[in-house]
Amino acid sequence: MFNASDQPQVFHVPLGHPFCEAFAAGLLTRVSHNPQLLAQTEIFVPTRRMATEIQSAIGMAGPSLLPRIKLISDLSFDPKFTNALPPERSAMERHMLLAQLIGKLSAQTGALASQTARFSLAASLDALLSEFQRAELPFEAIKSLDLSAYAQHWEVSQKFIGVLSTFLKEDHPRDAAARLRFAINQARQIWSSDPPRHPVLVVGSTGSREDTFAFMQAVSALPNGAIVLPGFDENLSSDVQGGLAEGDLPSDHPQAALAKTLAGLNVKTSQRWIDNTTAHPRQKLASLALTPAPVTNRWREEGPLLEPQLQVATKNISLLEAATPREEALAIALKLREALAAEVDAVLITPDRTLARQVTANLARWSIIPDDSAGTPLAQTPEGIFLRNLLTVIGDAPQTMDMISLLKHPLVFEHQDRGTHLLRLRNLEARFLRRGSPELDCDSVAAWLSDNNPSSVRWWDQIASWFAEAKLMSSGSLAHLAQQHMRLAERLHNGLGDIRFWETDPGREALAMFEDLIDASDAAGDLSLADYLSLIRQSFSGLTVREAGRADKRVAIWGTLEARNATRDLVILGGLNEGVWPQLPQPDPWLNRPMRTAIGLSSPERTVGLSAHDFQQALSAKHVVLSRSVRDGDAPTVASRWVLRLTNLLDGLGDEGKTCLRAMKDRAAPLLEWAGLLDQPTAYAPAATRPAPIPPVAARPGKLPVTQIQNLIRDPYAIYARYVLGLRKLDPLGRPPDILLRGSALHEVMEAFGMRSDKTVGALMETADRVLPAHAPWPISFQQWRARIAKVAHWLTAFEASLSSEAVVSLETEGEVRFSDIDFTLTAKPDRINRSDFGLRIIDYKTGLPPTDKVVKSFDKQLPLTKVIAERGGFFKLGAQSVDALTYVSLNGDSRNIDPEVVDLADTEANFKKLISAYKAEGIGFAARTRPKHITYQSDYDHLSRFGEWSDGDELDPETVK
Repeated sequence: MFNASDQPQVFHVPLGHPFCEAFAAGLLTRVSHNPQLLAQTEIFVPTRRMATEIQSAIGMAGPSLLPRIKLISDLSFDPKFTNALPPERSAMERHMLLAQLIGKLSAQTGALASQTARFSLAASLDALLSEFQRAELPFEAIKSLDLSAYAQHWEVSQKFIGVLSTFLKEDHPRDAAARLRFAINQARQIWSSDPPRHPVLVVGSTGSREDTFAFMQAVSALPNGAIVLPGFDENLSSDVQGGLAEGDLPSDHPQAALAKTLAGLNVKTSQRWIDNTTAHPRQKLASLALTPAPVTNRWREEGPLLEPQLQVATKNISLLEAATPREEALAIALKLREALAAEVDAVLITPDRTLARQVTANLARWSIIPDDSAGTPLAQTPEGIFLRNLLTVIGDAPQTMDMISLLKHPLVFEHQDRGTHLLRLRNLEARFLRRGSPELDCDSVAAWLSDNNPSSVRWWDQIASWFAEAKLMSSGSLAHLAQQHMRLAERLHNGLGDIRFWETDPGREALAMFEDLIDASDAAGDLSLADYLSLIRQSFSGLTVREAGRADKRVAIWGTLEARNATRDLVILGGLNEGVWPQLPQPDPWLNRPMRTAIGLSSPERTVGLSAHDFQQALSAKHVVLSRSVRDGDAPTVASRWVLRLTNLLDGLGDEGKTCLRAMKDRAAPLLEWAGLLDQPTAYAPAATRPAPIPPVAARPGKLPVTQIQNLIRDPYAIYARYVLGLRKLDPLGRPPDILLRGSALHEVMEAFGMRSDKTVGALMETADRVLPAHAPWPISFQQWRARIAKVAHWLTAFEASLSSEAVVSLETEGEVRFSDIDFTLTAKPDRINRSDFGLRIIDYKTGLPPTDKVVKSFDKQLPLTKVIAERGGFFKLGAQSVDALTYVSLNGDSRNIDPEVVDLADTEANFKKLISAYKAEGIGFAARTRPKHITYQSDYDHLSRFGEWSDGDELDPETVK
């Protein structure tokens, strides 16, 4: 296949040519004299997609024999090289063993991490172990590090990694990285004495990983061995290539990995794999733009030589700069749809999975399903969401919100009467569970159903028995916990247990995960329930599901690695912002950068260089769209370093460069314009005006409590919505510990304490301990509310002592008075009424500051109107009595009596009647937000009044309603 040579046979496919197609063409040319040679050829590639693409490219050339195409990683399973090795441990089993080691050391030192964090640490440690094994570095190198200049936690890391050397003892089953390195060494040893006679090729790898490079060295030494490198920049000067090879220039350059590989193979330059190639000006422009930073002075020297070719180089490049990621995703989707309509194969290449999902969602508008190589995260599939929701209700009494969220999932009772199930669940939610305890009590639900909906009792018994089983789930072996989890999922799916749950694509992926967990049970040891929940969430995070059968093959979404495998007529490079592409290296919890360098591990910038190489290859496509968003949320973004280099170079190449750069942006402008128009309504609805509905007089309320009179003054629209339309704010599901609940609980404590004869601090706190748990089932809230009472306990007992001469005659007693002259009834339910020798004292408890006399006079009429009811005999058990004092008691430690001049009985009653008469008159509207107390005031009915389309200062728009 190759000409005889004493040098390694190293070839390359130049930038600008589809790698797989070019390789297939060159291969077929080399075996054209002997077609049988093709079947004897053994080809090793880094990814399965590349193997598929090469096989497809060979098949497209016509009928022929096929070569043997293998993955490099397949060497670890080749019996010729690994027959001496014990069976490989699964990744899950390794994680469990590492997690146990982390847990033991953490328990000893207390300085590493929490026990539940050991599973995520195990994953990162496993990755570090693989790096050591691929590079064949001994763990003893860790012990030789001088950490005197580093923080103390690095010493803990050093100690722990040193302990792990026992994890890799010779008789221990090897993991994937170690097995592969062992197989490569065996292959090199066997081939040194008995080399294969057939051609052996390593194709499409840059050699950036130590084990892959070692295999490339072994193959290059074979008589019929060859290396074919992807995306070689033939415009790179020899001095730059030499600087990259020696490490004198930054390793984030796209050709850095290839330069080091050539140097490691003792090859100054590689040969072209195919001869019929011509350099496009695009490659020259990209090569110059991505020149390493220390030698960008070449821009001044070589840039002017490019000016005559700039129009051709940039002709089919568009630069899309969207305002937001949402606009970027929509514009990309429009471009993909346009390509599909024109029967052009198109691909979006991006490392940003959020952007990829947004583009997929936008393509769904037109029923286009892209072929997404990354698939859908299992945790975002219906089956994954269902299994994760189960985690919120096992091991303890579930929260009401979690229970409702789980039981409404479409996979619950999927094969039973789903409609009846949802109807019963909604009835239970609306009529019983709202404003109830946040913790679900299955017995109280059963009791309520037996009284109110007996036909649903059997349905709830089935659910309650399931919750009872989930509640009993506790610590145990990993196999036991995983099997319980699976059984709970099957039972809830169909009530009895249904294995059909595992027959979908996501179900099969989830089943495989559970089987891995069960197989690794011995390595995990006994786990607490908290450990299991943490492990399951971690296991879900890395799993994806591909349903390629439904996808349109002409529209694809790829990761950056796949840019080297194949290309399309249209390539969109999305998410070109710094930190996204290239992605910032992730922090290593075990070794920092200087420690990695001292040991001999590769720097994190290596991955940036590989990502740059992927970008350079993708930029060579026929039609390219470079896409980024200018802002992300409230923060501006920074364009990717490669986009900045390209635009800065063009901007500095005189008028011709500026014209080309402007043309690149102009070509993308229609996409942004279409994206802006797509979500624009065809007919604009006019903004709402400030409402003031005028209902029929007969429909207006004839009865109000004193607490609502302030609303009638400040926000009449709220009275209209509540008492005319009959709308109420929907109670929360499983009431949270909000301000209203806190106020209600503290009020009840004070009422119970007010009835006690012993007014001591101990009696007050005993009352709080007895009353609060019914209102505050949350330990934190209970302690906070109790502490609030304890803080003012001495003041409260002193205040009660000051009222010792008064008798408590009413607690939460309802009273009302009917005003026949205005046909209106006023009701009240004061917190407390005392009687003294001077008359009645009406007390109102406040958890905040009490209103001032000025506010009482104009707005807060609650206590003055309660006085009117009392003196008119509205509290029937008390009879008509004079009111001597109106007292606010603040639980902040303050009390205040309202000034008697503010609560003159005649004036209060007259002003009240005047107010009610005004809102009973024809033509008077219930205006929204007439006198809000604060600028930040929020009404329960702001959404109904469309507040925001109008503001508080706008003119009213009275409207008669029926």
